[in-house]
Amino acid sequence: MILEIPRGTKKYKKNYNNRTASERINSYLKDKCGLRRPLIRGLKSFSIKAIMACVLTLLMKVIDFILETTRLLSKEKCKPPPGKPVPEKKTVKTRGGKIALGTT
Repeated sequence: MILEIPRGTKKYKKNYNNRTASERINSYLKDKCGLRRPLIRGLKSFSIKAIMACVLTLLMKVIDFILETTRLLSKEKCKPPPGKPVPEKKTVKTRGGKIALGTT
């Protein structure tokens, strides 16, 4: 038997990477969206559930992207500009411990 695309070529690696990515998504859909053992009958009902699971996956990925981008942007805003010293916080000793009052 001869493979359609010889192993070790760039085309084979690209095809293999696409296959592993699709298997990852299929596994995710089976585990998180209930497609492992669907409790529905008929090809039309299953296809509707599969489409809804794909839409749900895309929405979850978009939300994850937005949250990650927001987290990174807020982290950048908290950094002081280069060359400026980081302000120290004043603390006051109390019976219960130290309390931070803010920046100087």
